[in-house]
Amino acid sequence: MILETFGVRPSTVEEIEQQSQSVLLDAYGRMAEVEPPIDLNRVTKALRLQVKAGTFSDRDLAGYYDKAARTIYVSRDDPYYRQAFTVAHEIGHFVRHEQLPHERFLRTDSVALATDREIEQEANWFAASLLMPRLLLDRYWPLHRDVKSVAAVFGVSTLAMQYRLQNLGFIDE
Repeated sequence: MILETFGVRPSTVEEIEQQSQSVLLDAYGRMAEVEPPIDLNRVTKALRLQVKAGTFSDRDLAGYYDKAARTIYVSRDDPYYRQAFTVAHEIGHFVRHEQLPHERFLRTDSVALATDREIEQEANWFAASLLMPRLLLDRYWPLHRDVKSVAAVFGVSTLAMQYRLQNLGFIDE
């Protein structure tokens, strides 16, 4: 059961959850092979995407996906967990928004424009679903029952894990 969808339609959330699981199946072969933290190199290789780290002149920019080059660019100045979320977010754009006319999808610290808010929320949901799959949370949450510990196991920020656990109904606010 999903409690909060942050403006993303519940039917879209279910679709995103299924798409992220499909991406993991393509990368790993079987869900039984998937262990945290998610190997994003394996995922991007299966999707035939490149990932490049660099320094951006705009300090607000965390990364972007260049559709024509099939390349995700990520800020090398960010900590690992933020880089991972950015890569997963951009994979979300690749999977969900390939039909859109955008040539580039940017991930910044600032709030997205109202016209892009829905696609950015979808990409965020996809990233959370890819990095913290419900099937793995079903297995790991009962073992640890501590947000910080489970976040460390999954290689994500404590805040990202807290939101994911709340959204899926594992914990209360």
